[in-house]
Amino acid sequence: MYWLRRIFAERDLDCTSVRKLTSDYLEAELSPSRLQRFCSHIDKCGPCRSFVDSLMAMVKALGTLPQSKLPPNLRASIQGRIAEERKRA
Repeated sequence: MYWLRRIFAERDLDCTSVRKLTSDYLEAELSPSRLQRFCSHIDKCGPCRSFVDSLMAMVKALGTLPQSKLPPNLRASIQGRIAEERKRA
């Protein structure tokens, strides 16, 4: 039965798989076969298409925000707080 599940999994993606793979899709990190299955699913599934479109729009909008300078001591401050928490634990 394992081989049967593997064959099925190679052909179709379900909604859960599509949601898990969306970041890889947006970053162009899907293999050609997985990309084809991903696109095939979102072409047929309205909710998944909406999810991907919304995430794409959000990423695009975030990319337009101006970058801000972080305080020079921020990293040291965070690392210090992490060290304190580890001592308490």
